[in-house]
Amino acid sequence: MNTTKQLQQIKLDQWAVLCKEQAKSGLTVKQWCDQNGYTIHTYNYWKHRLKENYRTILISPGLKRKILLESPFIL
Repeated sequence: MNTTKQLQQIKLDQWAVLCKEQAKSGLTVKQWCDQNGYTIHTYNYWKHRLKENYRTILISPGLKRKILLESPFIL
């Protein structure tokens, strides 16, 4: 994996944690973003990127079970 892809994966991993925190917070996305210093646009951008990334991974055989267990979108 090249450096750019590694950095992208790190960002995706960070945002997976943040999206999970927002979902568990009980706050609306706007409230959570305001409290944590993010714009709604940034939050939605990364949530979209995460969904696209998980869809791509789910197509790969053998990884489906692992991803479903780790997905921040399944609470």
